[in-house]
Amino acid sequence: MSPLWIGIDVGGTFTDVVGVDLASLQYWTAKVPSSSTDPAGALSAGIAELFQRSQVRPNDVQRVIYGTTVALNVLLERKGATVAMVTTKGFKDVVEIGRMLRDELYDIMFDKPKPLVARRRRYEVEERVNAAGEVVRPVQNHDVQRVLDEVAEGGSEALAVCLLHAYANEAHERAVGDAVKERFPSLPVSLSSEVSPEYSEYERFATTVLNSYLMPQTRATLGSVADRVASLGIGAPVEVMQSNGGITTTEVAARFPVRLLGSGPVGGVAGAVGLCASVGISDLITLDMGGTSTDVCLVAGGMPSYTTQRRFEGQPVRTLMTDVQSIGTGGGSIARVDVAGSLQVGPDSAGADPGPICYGRGGRRVTVTDADVVLGYLNPKRFLGGKQRLDAEAAAAGLREQIASPTNTGLVSAGLGVVTVAVNNMVGALRRVTTQRGHDPRDFTLVAFGGAGPVHAGLLAREAGIPRVLAPAYPGLLSARGLLLADLRTEASLTLSKTLETVSPEELTGTFERLETEARSVLPRGADSDSLEVERLAEMCYQGQRHELPVPFPAGRLTQAGLADAARRLDERFMELYGFLPMSHIPQIVHLRVFLRKRVEEAERLRTRGIAVGDGSADAQVGERRLYFRDTGEKGRVCPVYDRALLSAGRSVAGPAVVEEDYSTTVVYPEQSLTVDEHGNLVIDTGTTTR
Repeated sequence: MSPLWIGIDVGGTFTDVVGVDLASLQYWTAKVPSSSTDPAGALSAGIAELFQRSQVRPNDVQRVIYGTTVALNVLLERKGATVAMVTTKGFKDVVEIGRMLRDELYDIMFDKPKPLVARRRRYEVEERVNAAGEVVRPVQNHDVQRVLDEVAEGGSEALAVCLLHAYANEAHERAVGDAVKERFPSLPVSLSSEVSPEYSEYERFATTVLNSYLMPQTRATLGSVADRVASLGIGAPVEVMQSNGGITTTEVAARFPVRLLGSGPVGGVAGAVGLCASVGISDLITLDMGGTSTDVCLVAGGMPSYTTQRRFEGQPVRTLMTDVQSIGTGGGSIARVDVAGSLQVGPDSAGADPGPICYGRGGRRVTVTDADVVLGYLNPKRFLGGKQRLDAEAAAAGLREQIASPTNTGLVSAGLGVVTVAVNNMVGALRRVTTQRGHDPRDFTLVAFGGAGPVHAGLLAREAGIPRVLAPAYPGLLSARGLLLADLRTEASLTLSKTLETVSPEELTGTFERLETEARSVLPRGADSDSLEVERLAEMCYQGQRHELPVPFPAGRLTQAGLADAARRLDERFMELYGFLPMSHIPQIVHLRVFLRKRVEEAERLRTRGIAVGDGSADAQVGERRLYFRDTGEKGRVCPVYDRALLSAGRSVAGPAVVEEDYSTTVVYPEQSLTVDEHGNLVIDTGTTTR
């Protein structure tokens, strides 16, 4: 048997496992219910099922790549560590004062999110570094030991060191960190100069505290996952997907768990980008609709958009991550009629246990999946490849009682209402990454995946004005498959805060080179080869402004002409977004970033490999089913049902129709058409006019 790679995506509802034989490029798949109490158990069950299907031996496994929601779940459930914070005297309340911005501007009942470190656990040391990195007051060892005495009495489980201006000079933070490690060798410690070495004290402090808050539980979960994988006889180490779209080791992941908050959704983005590159699509919007949430990401020119700051559960996070926008709308999202009589969908989810009513596991709240069953979009006999039967009658009864009766509508109208509200929620997410950022949806292809993505993508694309939908191979498992297509990746950054007039090409070159050295230090063993790709980026604005825009810088030694080119690029991007240039526009560099990427040769082969398509010898239409759409009324319309595995390349299907496969279903809505390309992708023409 040739080497096997395994990708594992642990979602809120299902755990997806995909294995690929590197010689034959044959895939095996498994999907099992996730467990909130034992995520490692669901993972090992999925791998065991994969072994049973493929007859692969554990010692054939060469890589295990893990996409996880562990860090996010710890934050959502508020089950993190008891954190202590050491900071500069006079600044212990920075994490509580925060910013004046409010998430809900007109909500008089709004409560500002509480910091993750209690005030009694915030300790101060006598030291000071100014914004230029100059030492104003040295840190004294006896003062640090006094603080550590107080930390010991407090019984904290993790510690965050957040000193003023440590982004400009980390020496004091390192001195405190060394003292902590010597005094408490087993206590998890985060230094702000390592976690988020950039200015903005509130965001830097809060991100570092969050990192410490997540460390013990994340470390335990990653250790449990590694142990479960090893117990199956697999000798390969577990690798972890980061929020930035790159793979890292469990050691680095455990040290910086804040970089895993977006780990789960990013695998799907990596998979979509890799697969679309093989068919010549570089401008796309990913739509990952699972059981709990929907995640969207805009990709322009083959590069996913990224962000350096987001809020998770009210907590600011300052670290580089793929800019995936998530909303609480998925197949398991609960539908309800509120006190005003309006139909609402999400963000609460029925999850995997008990799940939607149609699962027959005791769920009592009607969900989007229940509406899909009633409308005929899902085949009750083929859910999860036939492993689970859906109870259509129970779903109809729940929909009638909870939605139709309170709104005085028919059963079909109630189901269409649930789907319409869910789609409108997703349209809002799409607009946040397109029109609100100056992008025209007509220029993009919507790549739909996740178990529920291809079900609703045609309707969503029509509402959002997107002309084409692509449903890739194994759409219900693309996030797990995408893990196999990702590269090794790391980055380093710092705050510079200088105008182009006051910085020299030599200074910029030297700073970029230092950042590259720092980034190399956390790469996995064997990745520091000559094949590393280096990308340099400056986040720039005009002097006096606050919001930065990314501007690429070339590799090698910089020249004055290179700086002038950066100023021109900033002007172009600003004009593109805002349509004007400020009267006084002096370019300023705020942050510098270096990205290192190690392309994995085998992953390149997987990106360009399609799936086997039908040869046309068998009839792909396997039946008919009554489906309900907005224009068909309560009577519905009998539509053809196709088996995806039997559709041959070049085959066209006129809507309305349904294409079924083991872990997902693609719905072709009225006045839309579908074509199978040579790679086995389903391409839907939504009827929307392109530019």
